[in-house]
Amino acid sequence: MPSGSSRPLRYFSTSQPSQRDPIPATFSDERLPHLTQQSAVHQISISKKAVTSRRALAIGHVVFSNPKPLTLIREHSLKKGDVLAVARVAGIMAVKKTGDIIPLAHGGVGVEGCEVEVEVVGSHESDLIDHDACVDSKLENVSAATALDRKVDRAKWLTRGIGSHGGIRIAVSVSTTAKTGIEMEALTGVAGAGLTVIDMCKAVDRHLKLEGIEVVGKSGGKSGAWGVYSENEDN
Repeated sequence: MPSGSSRPLRYFSTSQPSQRDPIPATFSDERLPHLTQQSAVHQISISKKAVTSRRALAIGHVVFSNPKPLTLIREHSLKKGDVLAVARVAGIMAVKKTGDIIPLAHGGVGVEGCEVEVEVVGSHESDLIDHDACVDSKLENVSAATALDRKVDRAKWLTRGIGSHGGIRIAVSVSTTAKTGIEMEALTGVAGAGLTVIDMCKAVDRHLKLEGIEVVGKSGGKSGAWGVYSENEDN
């Protein structure tokens, strides 16, 4: 008993616990699945989803604001080293860390395959002068993500110039066999590769931009195949 106190100190409660309703099950809003019907953020349950083979292809590009980055990369003269090689590794690392970066993405999606292609691309002006000179390696020789589907070739997205001073074109292809994925993994891979290019080139270009990040195709899951993987598109 504490000094000066006439009442004993209780070390546990003798009151009855309050009868509260259990936490109600959450149901997604039909328009925005990551929100409940009460507009609260939650992670979608995938327990009832079927395991399917999934793949996604995302693209994006870094825009140079002056000619120095393009020249130094082509001459292998950047002080930080091989931009393209480091960016490819960064893209793969970003893919595997998607669940840690994107709050409501499901972690633990098993990445069964990941291919990152990073290409040096000339400017719109060089594209007009010499169609083949604007990209360092022609699309027919690309061995990774951009070669997975010839429909990307039809779009000729690699052979279009970038801005007034060229840039870097990025493509990330990711595959898995799971209940969810794999668009966010592909998008995160493009972002990781692109930000790495910016980090390695910012000393010679303070106005670099990362643009045009988008998923251009996905297969598997409830939505089936669409974009470059759609079976309904012309070959």
